[in-house]
Amino acid sequence: MFLISGGVLVLFVIMSSLFTTATSDFVQKGFELSITYFGAFWQILLLATFAVGAVLAFSKYGRVRLGNASKPEMSYFRWAAIVITSGLGAGAIFWAVAEPMYYFIDVPPTMDPSIKDSSSVCYTSEQWLKVSHHGASQPGQFMVLSVVSLLCMHIIIKA
Repeated sequence: MFLISGGVLVLFVIMSSLFTTATSDFVQKGFELSITYFGAFWQILLLATFAVGAVLAFSKYGRVRLGNASKPEMSYFRWAAIVITSGLGAGAIFWAVAEPMYYFIDVPPTMDPSIKDSSSVCYTSEQWLKVSHHGASQPGQFMVLSVVSLLCMHIIIKA
């Protein structure tokens, strides 16, 4: 299985290097087709997956232990710390590169229409947008989730 997925990845990288425009057109066409034919379906599927997970978590199956361990390998606190920091880190690592490049290539509609793509003005404006978008809001959201999670764990552990 690894050879198949690895081969497809290597082929894609080679095609992207040799035929940049054709590969870009192919990816764009695939994206447009997937949005046109599966956009709403994927959103409904995501919502259904969340609903099934929530129902299972709050049903009798939510208490099922996986594996042979009689008690969990890590505490609630350690598990929550891993989940929260990995979410914060993944968002920061991905968007730290993706968002400036996106705004540099294509000027967001919220910016002044006179700003041209790939200009230093666009980059400067993007930095302000990024600070307001990821500067305080994302860590703030994770802090609120952390406080709520820690409070719930405190109540569960005390009980």
